[in-house]
Amino acid sequence: DDNEIKFGYSITGIVEPKRVIKNSEAKPGDVLILTKPIGTGVISTAVKFQKASKQAEEAAINIMTTSAAKASKLMNEIGVNACTDITGFGLLGHGFEMAKGSNVTLKIKAEKVPLLPDVLELIEQKMLTRGDKNNRVYVGENIKIENHITNFMQSALFDPQTAGGLLISLEKNKAEQFIEKSDDAKIIGDVNEFSGFLIEVE
Repeated sequence: DDNEIKFGYSITGIVEPKRVIKNSEAKPGDVLILTKPIGTGVISTAVKFQKASKQAEEAAINIMTTSAAKASKLMNEIGVNACTDITGFGLLGHGFEMAKGSNVTLKIKAEKVPLLPDVLELIEQKMLTRGDKNNRVYVGENIKIENHITNFMQSALFDPQTAGGLLISLEKNKAEQFIEKSDDAKIIGDVNEFSGFLIEVE
């Protein structure tokens, strides 16, 4: 409940059942790919407080206005096991849903996760949304984060995204092919048998 105008979309269409990629079929041995860098929530907050650099603002706008159509088409061409978009629950929140639905553990390497410009510096200046706290509550005790991961990086991983990228789980031998044909996609981890935690960040 605030002073900002809100609007929403309702999209009606036809889905081809054979082309549906679920968020619940990640397999142990898969590689995890993220198709866009994260940090739009932090930068959007910084823009409101006039703390964002022009470079960071332009990078965020470019990411938010880049369609997922190319990555989606590529997924169908190559064949992947699972996918989820990264939006309001952040990378860890949506990864949590994938892991839970697939009954696996996602191992994410923090240093491999691509960030938009200045994100960690802006987090240090407390340019955070309410989603940072809400998303931590959402995943509860189901995520293990190694002690060397800074609080700033943790906030980046929980940062809610606007028009964020896709988190894709696919077989290792297909991952390089996807990376070669994609613009910003990066390998950020892999899928393991369930360890007791749905996500392990290392």
